[in-house]
Amino acid sequence: MGQGAAAIAQALNPLLLRRSTIIFLGLFVIGVVCASKDETPPPPPTSTATRGAASRICLSNQSSALLQFKNNNLGPGVLSSWQHNGSDCCHWEGVTCNNLTGFVIALEIPDRDLGTMTAGIAADSSLFKLRYLQRLDLSNNIFVGDIPKRLVELTHLTHLNLSHCEFTGQIPVELSQMTRLVSLDLSYNRGLLLQHPNFSQLFRGLVHLEQLRLDGADVSMSLVDVSMSLSSSHDLQTLSLSGCNISGPMDESSILEGLCSLGNITSLRLRANSMTGAIPPCLFSLPSLKELDLGRNRLTGSIPNLQLNPILSSLTELDLSGNRLTGSIPSSLFNLSFLATLDLSHNLLTENIPSSHFNVPFLKKVVLSGNSLTGTIPSWLFNLSSLEELQLSSNRLLGIPSSLFNPISSLKAVNLSDNSLSRSVPSWLFNLSSLDSLDLSNNFLTGVPSVLFNSNSSLTTLDLSHNNLMGRIPPLLFTLPSLRKLNLGSNKFGDLLSNFDNNLYSQHLEFLQLDHNFLSGDIPSFVNRLPDLKSIDLSSNCFNVTVDLSFFFSIKGLFALDLSNNTRLTVDSSYSSDDAQGSSKDSPGIQYLKLNSCNIWTFPRFVCKLSNLEYLELSNNNIEGEIPSCLWWEPSRFDTLVLDHNKLHGFEEPAQGISLNGVLYMSVSNNRIEGEIPTFLCDLAPTFLDMSENSLTGDIPDCLVKNLGTLNLRKNQLGGQIPDEFKFVEFVVLSDNLLTGKIPKSLFSSMLRVLDLGNNKLNGSFPSVSLASLLGNLGMLQVLILRSNHLHGPITVDASQQEFHWLKIFDISSNYFSGSLPHELFRGFKAMVSGTPEKETYLLQPNWSSGNGYWERDVTLYVEETIKGEYRLFKEVTKDLIIIDLSSNNFTGRIPQEIGSLTSLYVLNISRNHLVGSIPESFGKLQQMESLDLSHNQLSGVIPKELSVLTFLEVLDLSYNDLHGMIPQGNQFSTFLTTSFEGNPKLCGLQVNRSCSHAVGDGPHAGGDGLVEEENRRIKEKGWKYGSVGFGFAVGLVITTLPFLLMNRVTDWYWNRTDRMIDFILQRTLEISNNKELVASLPPGNLTEGVNIRLSYSTKQSNQWTMPAFLRNHFTDGYLDLSKNTLAGKIPDCFYYMDALKLRKNQLRAQIPRGFNNIKLLDLNHKFLTGKIPKSLSNCTRLKAQYLGNNRLHDVFPDWLGQLSELNTLDLLRSNNPYGPISAFSSTQAFLATI
Repeated sequence: MGQGAAAIAQALNPLLLRRSTIIFLGLFVIGVVCASKDETPPPPPTSTATRGAASRICLSNQSSALLQFKNNNLGPGVLSSWQHNGSDCCHWEGVTCNNLTGFVIALEIPDRDLGTMTAGIAADSSLFKLRYLQRLDLSNNIFVGDIPKRLVELTHLTHLNLSHCEFTGQIPVELSQMTRLVSLDLSYNRGLLLQHPNFSQLFRGLVHLEQLRLDGADVSMSLVDVSMSLSSSHDLQTLSLSGCNISGPMDESSILEGLCSLGNITSLRLRANSMTGAIPPCLFSLPSLKELDLGRNRLTGSIPNLQLNPILSSLTELDLSGNRLTGSIPSSLFNLSFLATLDLSHNLLTENIPSSHFNVPFLKKVVLSGNSLTGTIPSWLFNLSSLEELQLSSNRLLGIPSSLFNPISSLKAVNLSDNSLSRSVPSWLFNLSSLDSLDLSNNFLTGVPSVLFNSNSSLTTLDLSHNNLMGRIPPLLFTLPSLRKLNLGSNKFGDLLSNFDNNLYSQHLEFLQLDHNFLSGDIPSFVNRLPDLKSIDLSSNCFNVTVDLSFFFSIKGLFALDLSNNTRLTVDSSYSSDDAQGSSKDSPGIQYLKLNSCNIWTFPRFVCKLSNLEYLELSNNNIEGEIPSCLWWEPSRFDTLVLDHNKLHGFEEPAQGISLNGVLYMSVSNNRIEGEIPTFLCDLAPTFLDMSENSLTGDIPDCLVKNLGTLNLRKNQLGGQIPDEFKFVEFVVLSDNLLTGKIPKSLFSSMLRVLDLGNNKLNGSFPSVSLASLLGNLGMLQVLILRSNHLHGPITVDASQQEFHWLKIFDISSNYFSGSLPHELFRGFKAMVSGTPEKETYLLQPNWSSGNGYWERDVTLYVEETIKGEYRLFKEVTKDLIIIDLSSNNFTGRIPQEIGSLTSLYVLNISRNHLVGSIPESFGKLQQMESLDLSHNQLSGVIPKELSVLTFLEVLDLSYNDLHGMIPQGNQFSTFLTTSFEGNPKLCGLQVNRSCSHAVGDGPHAGGDGLVEEENRRIKEKGWKYGSVGFGFAVGLVITTLPFLLMNRVTDWYWNRTDRMIDFILQRTLEISNNKELVASLPPGNLTEGVNIRLSYSTKQSNQWTMPAFLRNHFTDGYLDLSKNTLAGKIPDCFYYMDALKLRKNQLRAQIPRGFNNIKLLDLNHKFLTGKIPKSLSNCTRLKAQYLGNNRLHDVFPDWLGQLSELNTLDLLRSNNPYGPISAFSSTQAFLATI
């Protein structure tokens, strides 16, 4: 063999050998070049990928593409390792290469400040030159614009994450061609659409997809269609479609072949959609499911009682919150052996929490808040070794276990607020060694433990506010060694810690709230015991001392102080020491100072020396003079200044100019400021300015409005034109001035929410004489008031313009508008239609948070409207206050039928126009309407019988039209007087005392049968019967009393007994009627014990609720009548022991106070009260009459009413929204009930 081989080698031609070698080398080079340009996958597997190798392997075309992408899309200073200095790009941050070919196969750079606010990823971006990318993560960056279609060119991509990137527009159909995708995350972008293609078309091409997240994209499909699209997806493990506008029923038959067939699914999130129906049990049978989130939908029915063996379930997280689920909590949920998080909050669940002892060794978080759960909290919840968070707030729970044997809980946070817990707080609750936060607020607790707490307690936050704690503040509350925040506000404490061992105070307490109590005593000696105190709130108490603020300013570390609303406390504002507290490294100095209602008479100039002051409130004092100019100099740097309700008359002009960076929030309303608006306020550049209800004159400076977000100058004497320099304005109230000229176009931006220009002298027409052109961009406009001006011309609506979806108050009355009412205008009022998302949205009000947000200030912009014939000032605009007022104009034509679809209308006024035609029958759909005024028009035809079903209608005015026929009878129509129909001579019926048989006119109701005569006959018969009864009663009374009058001895005895009986009943009543001045001048001293107050004065002026001092501090029982006034705000919470309280027909709002104990008569009718009926009324065993009708209460019908044996009058359900069964009442209860 060796010789043969040698012979062959010798036979080979050397020339042929050289040529073969050259050909071989040439073919090798060509192969390498072709391989570098080939678009097939690189041969090395992903296991060979690396972020760098020992030698330089990065290809130049890859590094140049990365650098070009950085230059076009990255902010300065981002990804500093990406340098054009010859470095290996495979070592760059966020870059992964294949270590054999040098191709970039992964680019993962989330949270890098990519993109700009003007452009996204360009179509020619160098990103698409990285053709071998397998993983691309650009999440949490800013890419304004569409998702690029060229992503489909990255054919090797398996993982794509573009979440939180501000992308908008339609998701490109090209993504469905990326067949290698295993994970796709496009969640939480600004406005993505998935409609063309739709979800089914996109998902059909992604056959290997395992993870899909599209949260926030508008899918706009039914759940059935989405579920059917998933029926063939056997690899899907994660599906997250929260907030995707998916609707329709979630019944088992519709999703059995889709969602319920996903055998490998581990995470299913369909939160915040519009799904309805019951929860299908098949979802709990998915073998691999670990996370199920169906929260914030419209699901109903009960929670499925798991029939499968729960021990075999792998479920670790279950979230069914924010639905309408009813029934009890099935105990089978607590047998899910791997369950870690359970959230059933904000449903309609009832009955007790399951009380058996369950084995859930991994359970860490239980949230059951916002239901109607009752009974005692089961003890097993506090004996779980793994449980860290327990949220049971806003239920009807009655008690906490009084004792707990050997608690082993790892609880860190417990929230039991807003329940019906009573008695004392059990001591074992403070002995949980891991507990960090405990919230027991808004209950009926009467005491705290008297024993020493656990010396090793780690409790840092304790909230016992809004309870019935009284007497002295328990010293042992201050023995918790780690306590930093303590809230004891809104209780009945009557004394500070005046006498206790100096060693019994917390060394670490920083935040202390004692507001709304009855505290008195020595403030300095108490505060001195708290060395680490940073914030203290002593507002709304009964301190009767003079406070020297220098004491507080000397406390090291104190930065927040609130002494407001202590009506007998006097603040020494003369303090002017040069050593006013400044700031230092260890002590930042006073930053937040509230001294409202503190009897201050002169402006405290020492505040100018508080170098770190950010927030200053001095409202409701008696401060006179000018606002000092030192506020605008350094070292002051505050951003919030509130001086409302004083006697200030102007500003000191700064002699040295403005050295302050700017006061962001300034409110000086309800003072006596005169003259023009100072131009130096422009240099302060406030974003919120309220100078309403003063005596300002002159023009509004142009420079003032450039940076304003909120401007309130109502009720002054300002003239001239409105500046046309607005840029970012949201709230503008300029009503009740002397403004002239046209409405500036700069007012109308997409940010505008409230515009009130009523009661001025504005003229001209809308720009382009088109309301849609003017307001088409007002996407969030909710209040538009142009009443009582000189505006004119027709209102035209361009159908192509954006509709006014959010508008809730539309008042253009008392102008000179003409033409017909455009139908398109009313079609766009989505917020006036019941059940729409726009309707359920509360009116957006400005909210101010100062500095780091330590104190927030809610701001209310008042709205004045004509309601039910009266001019009212609304100091709080609720979501239910829906008003259209087009009265006193020159509108012609017919009333649009579309108004009848605005089913949430509260007030409709189209009076004093020139409208013709008939009243639309569609008005019968306006079930919430309480006031309808169509008077002084030329309407004809009959009154639609559909109007008689409007049970809430209290005011109706159809006078001075040309209506004919019979007036509908029954329901509210039977209560309307003749004045509602006068000026219509062809109408007939009981209300106008005109027989339809003799009425002039035609139509189906014109003919009559003598209805009026028959009714008159019945009235006469009843009159004889009642007259006979009255005559008999009078005769009996004379016979009974005559002997006593004739006998002196008996007469003296009789009237003596009568006087004693009257004194006993009235208990010496002090009555003040129709005398506002007398009420305001009542002395703030003590009243004789047992004297009742009957304040039944009436005034047309609007009064913010301010309770006189003698009422708040000493009036604890008796009779208080403030009915039929215009009181606004919240009802004070100091009426716990009253016998009778009447506040009907005011403008009081918020919730009914808690804590009533002995009341006999409670009349809160005709207000805008919301929320639940307080459970404290169940303790009022003497309650005889309860009037809560005509409010906006929403609660389960109280089951405790049957226990009030003396209750004989109940007005509860009228104009409220109670639900559930009506409980049985005692046979001894004689009811006059309006339900």
